[in-house]
Formats: sequence, structure tokens, C-alpha cells
Amino acid sequence: MVKINRETGIILAIDAQNKEKIFKILDNTYSYVDALKIGFPSVLSCGIDVISDIKNNFSLPIIADFKLSDIPVINKIIAEKAFNYGADAVTVQGFIGPDALRLCIDNADRKSVFVITEFTHADGATYTQLISEDVAQIAKDLGATGIQAPGTRPERIKLLRNIVGDKLIIIACGIGTQGGEIGGAIKAGADFEIIGRSITDSDNPSIKIKTIAEILNKLIQ
Repeated sequence: MVKINRETGIILAIDAQNKEKIFKILDNTYSYVDALKIGFPSVLSCGIDVISDIKNNFSLPIIADFKLSDIPVINKIIAEKAFNYGADAVTVQGFIGPDALRLCIDNADRKSVFVITEFTHADGATYTQLISEDVAQIAKDLGATGIQAPGTRPERIKLLRNIVGDKLIIIACGIGTQGGEIGGAIKAGADFEIIGRSITDSDNPSIKIKTIAEILNKLIQ
């Protein structure tokens, strides 16, 4: 299992579709980043070897945000590809059920698996929230590294933390542009806040992330 050391509490979400832009963003932010979450827009635009390129140039843990949601064998293949190209962790949808989750977790081989409990947008509260508490319990029982919880609904983070206890890491998305308050998820019990467009689309990412880090520093020290 790959350990993410909490220095700032920031996991930077990257979805830029140009490798030059990705590297420019990281050049200006990586010193404040505890881990990097890279999604399909970047991988599909730049190729999966963008993960290797980032890994070779920046000493950051990388979460491949692939939201695995297929049958067990396909999830296993995709996760292995991500790990082979340098990813330290993958995200997996909790709604696929315990058998598919178990295969991902059991085959991670010193890598990490974060199980997504519920989505951050309004429909997430309507649909995936209905099973998210069961998903959190399954993730705990199967020995996942952690869960991904909605930073747009801090009250849900508190509830999910009560389920998983201190054994699992909680990473919270939806912070900033999507409406989650900076620091709100950590106050509610998350270990890290996933922040993307608020930083990557700002006029000055280095100043923006420094300001955020200063806010979070007061909460995690």
C-alpha cells in the first residue's frame, strides 16, 4: 500500500488535455501538493504514458482516477495497466459490488485502491448516496486504502468517517469550483481535499495553491 504523507492536505486534480499545460501547472504547484489525481481527459488526450512522464519528473504519489466500474477481470486489467505506467493508486466505483472490489484490492500488490462512495453533484445525493454507507463498510471490510467522499456534502463525510473509523483514508472531491468549501471536508473528517479547477484554471496557480495550503495548514497541524 502506497502511503500519502499529509503535508498540506491537498490532492491536486489534473484533467488538462495538453502535456505541456500539465507540466506547467505542476512546475508552479508541486511543492504544495501531497498527491496528484489524474483523470481520463488527460490520459485519453496525452496517452497513458503521461503518468510515467509525470512520475519521472515530479516525486508525487499519483492516483489514476479511472473510476473503474466494469466486470472484475476488466477492472483488474485496467488497474494493472495504470500501475505499470507508474500510478500508485486507482479509484474504483463502490456500486460494482464486493466481488469486483475484492479483485481490485487483492491484486493491487503494494499499490492503493480508493473506493468511490457517492458522487459530488446533485444526482449523487439522489442515487449513489442510497448505497454509499454500505459501500464504505465494504471498503473497510475488504481492506481498501480508503474511500472517496463528497466534499460538497461535509455531513456525509462525518457519517462515512464514523463507518470506516481511522483505518481508512478519506479523500474528498468537489472542493472549490464545484461548491465544496476549502477546509470544509477536513473539518468534517477527511484526510485530504481534492482540488482541481480552482487551482488549475486560476490566473496564477502558484499563488492560488499557496493560499489554499495556508488555510488547510491551520486545520491539520
